[in-house]
Amino acid sequence: MTKLKVSQFHIENVLGITEFDLEPGQVTVISGKNGEGKTSILEAWQNVLGGGSLAELTNVKTGDKPQIVLRLQSDETEYIIKKTGKSTSIKKQIGDSAAYEDVPAPQRLLSTLYDGRAANPIKFLQAKNKELVDLALKAIDLPYDAEELRKAMGLDEDEFPQVGPDVHPLAAIQWIRDAVFNTRTGINRDEKSARVSCEKLLLSIPAEIPTVEGLADKEAVLEGLQKTRTEEVERAESKKEAGIQWSRSEYVQKKTKFESEFEAYEDKLRLELEEKLKAERVNLDRNLKDAEDEKDFHLRRVEDEYQKNIATIATLEPTIADMKAQIATLKEREKNAVQFRTLKDQARIFEGEAEGLKEEANRLTEALNALDGYKASMCSELPIKGLEIKGEQMYIDGVKWSQLNTAQKISIAVKICALRSKDKDLRLMFIDGAEALDSETLGIMAKELEAEGVQAVFGKVSDSGLEVDK
Repeated sequence: MTKLKVSQFHIENVLGITEFDLEPGQVTVISGKNGEGKTSILEAWQNVLGGGSLAELTNVKTGDKPQIVLRLQSDETEYIIKKTGKSTSIKKQIGDSAAYEDVPAPQRLLSTLYDGRAANPIKFLQAKNKELVDLALKAIDLPYDAEELRKAMGLDEDEFPQVGPDVHPLAAIQWIRDAVFNTRTGINRDEKSARVSCEKLLLSIPAEIPTVEGLADKEAVLEGLQKTRTEEVERAESKKEAGIQWSRSEYVQKKTKFESEFEAYEDKLRLELEEKLKAERVNLDRNLKDAEDEKDFHLRRVEDEYQKNIATIATLEPTIADMKAQIATLKEREKNAVQFRTLKDQARIFEGEAEGLKEEANRLTEALNALDGYKASMCSELPIKGLEIKGEQMYIDGVKWSQLNTAQKISIAVKICALRSKDKDLRLMFIDGAEALDSETLGIMAKELEAEGVQAVFGKVSDSGLEVDK
């Protein structure tokens, strides 16, 4: 069936209009001063198609009940719509005859023929940013399944951004894309940070970590030397103490012996041999002196031997000191080696983290590619090629709406505003506010509407009386 057109429009007693007849063309401009009836005509036209009561349109001068008659025609058939008060009736032509039949449930038929939600392209052209985006989204119906998109992106439920059910599919997809993109950006930043940390650690580590060999052997040798030195010192001191004890013991024994002998001899000869006793006392003193000298001699020998032993032990000190120095060096190397190995292990951890983050970023990149593919598939049937919604901005082929020329804006505005009626048999659009357009711009819009197959009625405020141009 070819598309329907409004071929005739008749109103009676609508607001300030007693009677008005119009045979509209493809594009009709109704102009006039405020209060001349332009708005009344547009409201009556929209009322008969949109449903509702005519009570609000009652003639303000006479109070007579309003009546509206609309004739729709196509190549195959004709409809006559008549509305009075709350009653709407529709008659349909029978075949190609002159006879008509009543259509049951007329309002239901109207809803299948006409969609009055089409936006006003003039309002669309005057809108800014968010309002413009809202108007565009309201006009575009797209199939969208969030679960299907999540699976296509390969994301788990807990990492798939949640969007409210009332958000338009294009806005929802852009929001999801921005969220996943921002997540991937953060992952890429963390990966870069991990790799920088890895590189810094590797630069602080020698190309080859030094190996430490023989430390345990040298520590064992040192322990043996220190043990030997301790044993030798103890042995020398023990020997010295034994020598001292022996010398003192010998001295005491001899002293006791000599004194005992002297006392016995003294008792025997004290009276008789005083002189001899003196001589013996001298002899005693000499013997005591000899014994003391012998004692001192033995003590000196013991001390000399002790000093020789200590001197011998002292020869171990350079070896011990050298061994300590070697061990200290090896321990420092061991400490550095452990530190280097720790740093290298940490570098490997950073590298592993970076690789993991890279894999996660690649996974999210694949998810974004899947989302873009899903969006491209979903939008493949859009009449506006290259349309994108990013936040509160609308783009066409990557160019902001504000940067398009007037002709481009008008063409896109008409296409978007006409989307609601693309599947309807009656593609009719009421466009108020045409006085905002100059004659050239209005002409461009009229051509675009005609190219879209939309029958349009413009309302325009002018300085003249009520006029119709078609």
